[in-house]
Parts: sequence; C-alpha cells; structure tokens
Amino acid sequence: MDTLIFKGLFLSGRFQRGERCLFLRIKVRILCKQCGETYILRGIKEQGVIQTGFKQCLCSNSSGFEIEERA
Repeated sequence: MDTLIFKGLFLSGRFQRGERCLFLRIKVRILCKQCGETYILRGIKEQGVIQTGFKQCLCSNSSGFEIEERA
C-alpha cells in the first residue's frame, strides 16, 4: 500500500490550499452480483470510504456490486 500526502484537502475532486489530506491507495476487488464479472482496480480510501471511479459492469449493471479491499 502506498500512502500519499497532498498539501490540500480532497473534497469532491477539489483541493483547498493550506490544509492537508492523507489517504491511501489500495487494491480493490469489485464483483458484479448480476453476471459474476470480477474487476481488480486501484482505489483511494479516505475516511473509511473507498472510491475507484468504477461506474458500470460490461452487462450494463450500475448498482449491486460487492467491493472488497485486497492486500
């Protein structure tokens, strides 16, 4: 796992000057519950919330995913 420290606060895609933000880059496994397709991506874990930018599966499913953090 890589720890990244930016001189700014990450809020909905924007940084504010003068504040610090600490978040982790982690490996994430996403499983589509509809078709069973599996994706391995890198995501950002900030304040316990994982964000990858993943929008939808190849089967056009855009909800109902199982997301797990990988080591």
